[in-house]
Amino acid sequence: ELGYDLLSSLLGSDIGGFSGDPSPELYLRWFQMAGFTPFFRLHSARWTKRREPWRFGEEVLEGVRWAMELRERLLPYLYTLAYRASREGLPLLRPLFLQGGQPDGADLEEAFLLGRDILVAPVLEEGARAKEVPLPKGGWYPWEEDGGLEGPARVRLPAPLKRIPLLVRAGSILPLLEEGGLALHLYPG
Repeated sequence: ELGYDLLSSLLGSDIGGFSGDPSPELYLRWFQMAGFTPFFRLHSARWTKRREPWRFGEEVLEGVRWAMELRERLLPYLYTLAYRASREGLPLLRPLFLQGGQPDGADLEEAFLLGRDILVAPVLEEGARAKEVPLPKGGWYPWEEDGGLEGPARVRLPAPLKRIPLLVRAGSILPLLEEGGLALHLYPG
């Protein structure tokens, strides 16, 4: 039980890569994706350029702040997922096919699920400001936006530099930290 929980809790990456020197934009995109992984750290080899977020300029720093603030808000959800992983054996990060109803032709690199209820669509191409996102079966709400989407389908979502596309499964309840307390966000099914 502990071994599996530990294994699923240590999934993540060295933000910006351990070696090499990413462009400011790719550093930010990597940071945004890593904000939704259980293991979250800045780490690189001694011979690389310094990688503190403020070294990449204000625009990158704004996107880093968004990812870090959202990660902090999601801590109750992440802790719940870690607990459930230790009891049920499902990992925190899940490929789309694990939930079923994946659209035809959806590659595993295009998106992943954080638990059952959050779909993360990382932007991996420099210069991209929109993302083709495969939606699994069911209803989905774009993060902090009005309106819903229905899957299975492929949708094109905006991906400005300061954030990546996120969707929440219809019928879910997300525990989030807000203003020093816990708030439950309801997404009707």
